[in-house]
Amino acid sequence: MHEQPHPGSGRPRTFLHGMLFLFAAAIGIEAGAGLFTTVVVFPVWAGSPEAATGFRPGVPYYLEEGDFFMFSSSLAALASIVTLVAGWRAPAPLGRWLRMATISFLIVAVWSAAYFVPIQDTTFKGAAGLKISREELAAGLQRFVALNYVRQLVILFAFGAALHALGLSYRMRGNKE
Repeated sequence: MHEQPHPGSGRPRTFLHGMLFLFAAAIGIEAGAGLFTTVVVFPVWAGSPEAATGFRPGVPYYLEEGDFFMFSSSLAALASIVTLVAGWRAPAPLGRWLRMATISFLIVAVWSAAYFVPIQDTTFKGAAGLKISREELAAGLQRFVALNYVRQLVILFAFGAALHALGLSYRMRGNKE
């Protein structure tokens, strides 16, 4: 059993280390899937507003794009919350990098739930997109794609910060002070 010997000793607890590993893995999957969608799916949407309104991925009906993100984003958000709570009092610099990673990802998760998911599901993939003019739809798609690039940059920053925090955690665990 690896437990933190004494608060302030500089060695992260096993639970925190494990959660940081899980968070880094979950956000890595999320970042990779998000980049794939950004590079492959969204250009199709932006290139043809009509394609966006009737978009269905070329996979079976029971496994659509949103299903993947529903589970992966939920796992990453839960892992970030647990990691943030477990590592709130982690020693510097681990605590600082851990907070940057988890809070950055939580901001993206809230932003995605509040803006991207509703727009994507109602305007671009639903019947509502058919009710607005082609020009409005094209402008909305351009804004959506541009903001998505910002979202992906924040996710990549969070992933990098998580990897750095994980590296610090490994180094601190190796310290046998």
